[in-house]
Amino acid sequence: MKWLQSTYSRAAQFVPLLLTFVLAAVSYWYAHYNELNLFQPKRQANPDVRDYYLKNFTVQVHDLAQNRFATLQSEFAEHIPKTNTWHLSHPQFKQYEPNNVRLVGQALQGIYELGTDTLKLQRQVQLVSTRQGQDTLLKTEALAIDQSKRLVYGRSPLTITRARQTLKSQGLDLNNKTGDMVLHGPVQLRLAPQS
Repeated sequence: MKWLQSTYSRAAQFVPLLLTFVLAAVSYWYAHYNELNLFQPKRQANPDVRDYYLKNFTVQVHDLAQNRFATLQSEFAEHIPKTNTWHLSHPQFKQYEPNNVRLVGQALQGIYELGTDTLKLQRQVQLVSTRQGQDTLLKTEALAIDQSKRLVYGRSPLTITRARQTLKSQGLDLNNKTGDMVLHGPVQLRLAPQS
């Protein structure tokens, strides 16, 4: 009996050590199989892949000195670090200038370049320019808006509708500050008769 008690006493000394080992093994197993990456070497993030994303993305720009205001909204946006761009889903763009000049646009996709403050709209692009109370509707598949230079440009086939006029061309350059527009490629003009 004494022999049994001494064996039990010696074994009891190792129970805390055994429990510590079991808890450490379970913790390691949990971290490894639940992909916590605690025991893996650190890898550099791929700069071609998004590093974060936002829902209900919004950017607003106010220029009080020139009385200008612009807003860009998107349902979903993801940031690509290599190009420092936001890839947008269903972007909507509004730019207000002095003297009631307004530019409103939308598309299915877009890319917002942070370094150049340029918005590139893609797929089913619609842009409405309002100047002197007259709306001009532009439809195309790709268009860029350089906010800092106040330029709108594109080299995709487009249709411009204003009052009784319909223009078709292969591209345009529009200076939103002066209202000057240059059309590229073959240009078709259709005038509807007054009713």
